[in-house]
Amino acid sequence: MRKVIRIDKQGYYREDVILQDHEPTPEDCVEIEVPEGFYYPKWDFVNLQWVEGLSEEEIEEIRNQPIPPNEIDVLGEKIVELELTNLDLQAQNEILGEQVVNLELRLLQFEGGGASE
Repeated sequence: MRKVIRIDKQGYYREDVILQDHEPTPEDCVEIEVPEGFYYPKWDFVNLQWVEGLSEEEIEEIRNQPIPPNEIDVLGEKIVELELTNLDLQAQNEILGEQVVNLELRLLQFEGGGASE
């Protein structure tokens, strides 16, 4: 078995094709492997080699695009937000608990003071 590269009429890479060793190479395929590093590989029919199919401006535009966060980063950020919210709620709960205790003490003092009169 062998791999060839299918190209369109303009020479742009379309897909890898696996052929049996005895099968002839189709007319829309090239036997030369695409070198790494091309953004949009294009077969040069004159020089019989792969070239970059994008302009420098198009390549710069691709390079300057922001990288979207991956799922793990997004989930990590959500966990941190939830942990901060949890800490805030715990602090609020502690304050409210102290306020309840103070109110109960005042109520006991009020009830105790009123009963002795």
